Amino acid sequence: MAPSGHVFQCAGRVRGPLLVAVSLLLTVALAGTASSQGALPAAPPASAAPSPAADSAATKDAPTPNAAADLDALLDLAEKDVDSLARVSIAPGNMSGASSSASSTLSSQQADFTKATSTGDLLKQIPSVSGRRLSGITTDPRVRGYNSSQLAASANGMTQRKSIQDLDSLLSQIDPGVIEEITVIEGPYSSLHGPGFAFINVDLLGAKRYAHPHGHSSTYFNYASNGQVMYARENVWAGARNWGMYCTYGVRTGNDYRSGGRSGDFLVPTSFERWDGMFSLSYDLGPTARLDFDMLHTEMNNVEMPGIIYDPENSANNQFNLRYVVQDDPDGPQQFVLQTWHQETFFHGDAAQSSKQQSFYREFMTIAYWALPVNTIGSGHNVSTGIRALRTFGDADAAQWTVGVDWRQYRQRYQEYSVDGDGAEVFHGNYFGLPLSQRDDIGALTNLDLPVSDRLTVSIGGRVDYATTSLDRGDPVITHLDPDSFFFYQPGFHAPSYTLGMAYIQAKQKLNDTDTLHWGTGFAMRAPDLAELYFDEPFVPYARVGNSEINGLSILKPEKNWQFDLGMTCERKPLRYGARGYYSTIWDYIMAVPAWTDWVYYDAGYHYHYLGRDFQYFDPAFRDDMGWPEENGDTVNASYQNTNIRLAMLWGCDLFGELELRRGVSLFGCVSYTQGRNLSRVKFLDAGTDTALDGTFVSIPGAESLPNIYPLNGSISLRVFDPENDRWRVEFVTRLVNAQHEVAASIAEVPSPGFVVFDLRGYYRWRENVRLSLSLENLLDTYYSEPGSVAIMNSAGRPVFMPEPGFSVLFGIDGKF
Repeated sequence: MAPSGHVFQCAGRVRGPLLVAVSLLLTVALAGTASSQGALPAAPPASAAPSPAADSAATKDAPTPNAAADLDALLDLAEKDVDSLARVSIAPGNMSGASSSASSTLSSQQADFTKATSTGDLLKQIPSVSGRRLSGITTDPRVRGYNSSQLAASANGMTQRKSIQDLDSLLSQIDPGVIEEITVIEGPYSSLHGPGFAFINVDLLGAKRYAHPHGHSSTYFNYASNGQVMYARENVWAGARNWGMYCTYGVRTGNDYRSGGRSGDFLVPTSFERWDGMFSLSYDLGPTARLDFDMLHTEMNNVEMPGIIYDPENSANNQFNLRYVVQDDPDGPQQFVLQTWHQETFFHGDAAQSSKQQSFYREFMTIAYWALPVNTIGSGHNVSTGIRALRTFGDADAAQWTVGVDWRQYRQRYQEYSVDGDGAEVFHGNYFGLPLSQRDDIGALTNLDLPVSDRLTVSIGGRVDYATTSLDRGDPVITHLDPDSFFFYQPGFHAPSYTLGMAYIQAKQKLNDTDTLHWGTGFAMRAPDLAELYFDEPFVPYARVGNSEINGLSILKPEKNWQFDLGMTCERKPLRYGARGYYSTIWDYIMAVPAWTDWVYYDAGYHYHYLGRDFQYFDPAFRDDMGWPEENGDTVNASYQNTNIRLAMLWGCDLFGELELRRGVSLFGCVSYTQGRNLSRVKFLDAGTDTALDGTFVSIPGAESLPNIYPLNGSISLRVFDPENDRWRVEFVTRLVNAQHEVAASIAEVPSPGFVVFDLRGYYRWRENVRLSLSLENLLDTYYSEPGSVAIMNSAGRPVFMPEPGFSVLFGIDGKF
């Protein structure tokens, strides 16, 4: 349902074949123009309107790389967003812990981040990252098959966490327009950011230094025709030799978007309203010491989430960050960092909107033999607090040894209940969700970056953590029941403590002037998060259907992961290419396994069997759908029980390359593949008591894929540009995703078809400080769904997996003053 005040409408659309013909003619014509200009240097960065990140003449925290460093970084393909090679650089001294293998970086100094609708959407430019769209402004990222519970995300060192599983993402509170750089560490190769199997580290735009008092401002505006998505941002920054300030305010709104293909009249309910503000201040306390302060506030209202149990009506996030830094050399390491941060998110939502009722609730949630629920209401909060101290010994371009300690505390609560048409609570007044619980984690860490020779650099590190857990037994999720109810709190009341470890070694070795070898191996442990321990049957879109339920288990063991990485990059002009491979073994993998099916809509005329669900691995004694017309039906409610899988594996590879065809013409491409295997399949048999601790996990013969593994995919990009002054640029992009038939059959996960989509993008720099941009997305107006997308009802009343947007025109103007 479109929010009020959005009156823009798409006047019409050009048919796909005509657009492809026009785009190819433009590409050929521009290539011919460029071919007359001689030999080709390296492709220029696809810079957007001048960014404040690139303007500072003297920045103490993140100095701008010099030309030689930029060239070396461009050639080092293994540390790149390979889909955007010419737009990526790596800034020194970013403390990401990503010195060699298994890392990728996106930088706003060379790329335009403002056109991404979310940070998760932005991360999908990196080959090793996939994502699932949850709303118009939320994309949940995965790295090499690692799910969000196995990832550790941070922004300026502040821990970023989900408010609740599958209702938002790790970085949903960070808008792409406030990001300077993102580093993805694709394995357990950093000790600086807490326990995790992979890491997403965001550097926010911040205060800059100038030799004399100086100030700037910039303005961005983007509009997309499909969904009438509008984005505007205003930035103001100023500074002098001993202080700097940065302030930004952004607004992003959108309506329901139209799917592609013959179902073009299908409006996917994804409207949203969002605004954010950020203030950063940096002040020198002396020649080498300074204070840095960041404050962020984000609000989201009337966000429609198709296929999810309810829509968040409002959500507010506040983040505060204070750092004391000692840094002798602006181009060198930070010798001492003392940091503290606090972040909190509060949200509330319901399923009352007509679009939610029509696209999901009535068919997936109306239960024939209960008092019919007509609405589900949810609310909760997530609070994160932390302190860390780091001491680094060594100088730039020399050995650097970092030691430190950190403490992180997470508090989380989530309540969900349903009501009937009179507003009375149904399901015997039971509250579902996550009772108030808390995790405290204290850790000690070390990291050594050692340049052994001019050709070999080695990084060695590790950390040890002690994590404790507590639970409020008086929370309504546990206690809010009618006296005659047979409902109970399934996960149990254990409050486990965990001792966790991490150790790694990685290296980069130049074999000759053109070839570089990257390798690494690491071991890491991570404790189950609060949701995995204490979830009490909230509705989550597990196995791609939003009426699924998950129960936690309070006796879960920590996961243990051992990963190997090996890669090679080559630079032989005019061709640059490389490959990376990895293999990961995970013991005690945490996964929700089959438990029971329940609450089936079996009225005549509503027997949906379009999605291909099959509950054959659920025990027949716990399947309420069996024997009814809705057996294995699309709207069956399935319940799952968390447990530790004895052994799981992940492996895969990335291939990437860049070919300079002629002066002003470049061809880029990448391919990514991930395979995950569950080698210890089990199902849960309930004991009929009040806790899952009394139940039994029974082995299922054979092996299968892990859930939510993204299939083989790749992209090819042909770019034609002005090689002299970067005045204009045209880019034709082809994205290819293979069908995914390797699914977790035991949980009734459904395969997904493949697709190919085409985009045409370009910009023209009208003046030195003003740029106009135009993008034609999904040129053929293709109807397709991303792997992992959730089920909804389409305009014809048929269950489908949520389609992606059809053809759309994106227009932008931005400038700096």
